[in-house]
Amino acid sequence: AYSNLNQPRRRRRNISYKRRVNSSQEYADKLKHIIAESRSVIGAQNLTWVIANASYINGNVSPLVTNGQNLAVSQTANVMQGPNLDLVIGGNKRRSVSDAVGTENYLMQEPTHFRSNGLADAANSWATALIGPGKLLNSTSQPVTVASLGTAAQSLALSADGQTLVAPAGSAFRWVDEVSGRIDINQPISSLQTIGSGGGGVPGNAAASTTSGFRRAVVQNANGNFIITQAVPYPYNIVDDPQLPTDA
Repeated sequence: AYSNLNQPRRRRRNISYKRRVNSSQEYADKLKHIIAESRSVIGAQNLTWVIANASYINGNVSPLVTNGQNLAVSQTANVMQGPNLDLVIGGNKRRSVSDAVGTENYLMQEPTHFRSNGLADAANSWATALIGPGKLLNSTSQPVTVASLGTAAQSLALSADGQTLVAPAGSAFRWVDEVSGRIDINQPISSLQTIGSGGGGVPGNAAASTTSGFRRAVVQNANGNFIITQAVPYPYNIVDDPQLPTDA
């Protein structure tokens, strides 16, 4: 056999690349680790999880996987049983090899993912699992809300001349440019709470005050969660319209 090492190799999509577990308990332990990490990251130790039975792939189901999912439910506090999505089969509810469009569309080359009518059945199954006596939406579980996370929407403060923007209170700040509705928090133009020429001489704002554009603040709160403010044009052009009513 001959192989040209100077030619770029295409990544092989082979099942051998997939991570494996050797038992249902190992699957459950790894899933429980994910649950614990999610609760730790957002600071909500009672965060409710609902776990579905979902193992169907290429026309087969895996008892090892579904038993692991059931073990995670029975062995973890505040974890509830979700629907059995492995039952959403037949009736043209899953994709097939004939759905593939082009050789690279590999996600559609396996009879695994839902078609539209399968998605509808899956959604109905989830609704049945979540709504009803003793179900999640009628239980004593405590939901995690934006209020408990401290991530409720907050606005920027604007100076009277439109030259200074102040982010909401937080522990860390990243001012970013918004371009075509996208932002890159890894390239902030300032890491201070205030930007602009009227910022009281706060240093480090030169880049933010000498260029125009849409400014948005990404603020990290005391819990480590993020608040993203609205984007406003900078500098902001304030128009004083004498026809508008004024406060008495």
